[in-house]
Amino acid sequence: MNPGKYDIIVYKGITFNTQIVWKDSAAVAVNITGWTAQCDVRRSTSRDVVFSFTCTIATGTDGAVDLTMTKTQTDALI
Repeated sequence: MNPGKYDIIVYKGITFNTQIVWKDSAAVAVNITGWTAQCDVRRSTSRDVVFSFTCTIATGTDGAVDLTMTKTQTDALI
């Protein structure tokens, strides 16, 4: 499976937390139990990773992934 591209608005200098839910084309949550999530910040898709941040599979059966960036990480955003 290819990685997805998502534009997420994050304000500089805050602790950021949100949850996303992986859904199929019929808008049904995908069971992601046993999967590994990876989250990277890049200036564009063709650029190197600026930093990686925490992605935790919250509820695999419901397709839920928690995304977390620390204040230190968001301070590095432009």
